[in-house]
Amino acid sequence: MSCTVVLALGYGSLESGFPWVTAELKKQGKTVDKYIASLPPAPHIALLHKRWQVSCTASQNNRSGSRIKVKETGTTNISEDRPDAIYQGLTEEMKKWLADGEFFTNIEVKLRTEIASTEEFVQIFLECKAEIWQLPWDAWQFREIYCNSEIIGSSPEYKKIPLQATFGGRPLPSQGRILCVSGNAEGIDVEQDIQEIKAYLGDRCELEFLTEPTPEEFNTRLFDDKGWQIFFFAGHSDSDENGANIKLYINRNHQNNSVTLEYLIEGIKRALFKGLQLLIFNSCSSMSMAVDLVSNNLSLPPIIVMRAPIPDPIAQDFVKSLLKYLAREEPLFLAVRKAKDDLLRWEKRFPGASSIPMLCQQPNLEEFTLPKPEANRHSNINGNTAIEPECDRAKNQLSLSLSHLMQRLAIGLAVSAIGYILMGPIVAPVANKIGMKNARQNKTFNC
Repeated sequence: MSCTVVLALGYGSLESGFPWVTAELKKQGKTVDKYIASLPPAPHIALLHKRWQVSCTASQNNRSGSRIKVKETGTTNISEDRPDAIYQGLTEEMKKWLADGEFFTNIEVKLRTEIASTEEFVQIFLECKAEIWQLPWDAWQFREIYCNSEIIGSSPEYKKIPLQATFGGRPLPSQGRILCVSGNAEGIDVEQDIQEIKAYLGDRCELEFLTEPTPEEFNTRLFDDKGWQIFFFAGHSDSDENGANIKLYINRNHQNNSVTLEYLIEGIKRALFKGLQLLIFNSCSSMSMAVDLVSNNLSLPPIIVMRAPIPDPIAQDFVKSLLKYLAREEPLFLAVRKAKDDLLRWEKRFPGASSIPMLCQQPNLEEFTLPKPEANRHSNINGNTAIEPECDRAKNQLSLSLSHLMQRLAIGLAVSAIGYILMGPIVAPVANKIGMKNARQNKTFNC
């Protein structure tokens, strides 16, 4: 059974606390219970989180292969030599904060009582200000106990996403179409992302790849008349010191090399209307994309973003695992959870690696599903049309020949039967006269 928990923090902040926290439990789409509690002030968590983000950025500035665009004039005023200690301290403080007496007793204990099996699927929508999403909520003990649960960032305010009308129950033309954009990939290997998409989704989706497009080319494809079910971006990105005003670096030109959310908003709106169901930004600091969508009062479709700078091998590993679980038809939130769990093997080398990817979306959306695989899909992959295998073609030709033979036999029998019915009354008297004449002449009638 699948459960949904809407955890709303209400008004407040880490500095002042959250005096009115509610948890609404839903089963099969219906509200079962609703619990009320509060969370105390925790300004030290905000400070530790800032230190961890700075340590991530500093760590990536000192190595190649990060999916963050480092400005030539960019410097950090904080030197963090022990990111593992910082992250450990941050997660321990998060655990303590969420284990506070009232929140633990009035919400967590009651949820555990109502959701008896720790194997149940549990979606947890975290309704709060976007900056609170960025905290390591994976440290919450409830999430650790329920292995098939995941925390999803959501806005307290949302509206239904208008969709293009269809006729006769037909799916939207966008279903099964993926637009994959490879942007500025200096120092990183986005080709690996492309190969994983082909391997896991090539048999069920129509794939189109854009490599280092101009802003005009980028927008033209995003505005495609058929629309897209999934938009995927891999490359460098950047945002300001407050995590806002994100830029996607779509090529390596000296000018016209990036797009901002303001440039994308109209394209995203139109893509949503045509059935866009998932955005994946496999780039550093892409959390700002979700934040800006909310701040611009746009509907929030499922969007997978990164909370902090992430090394290229970890970004590749996450994409591979995510696509693997989606191809196995896991629910989106569970595919994200399992892909993040697969990143736990990186924790010693990069503390907090598994908590960096995050799924954000509003809770009133239909479940994301991919089309079923098609063995002989004719899809446009990098301009090449898939070719049907020889053995399959031979089988199809044999099947077609047998089908034609059976059709001809059936037609022949039908004609014979109809001919007998129609000609019988005419032929019978003639044959009878001939037979009587031959009998009088002692002749045998031969057909």
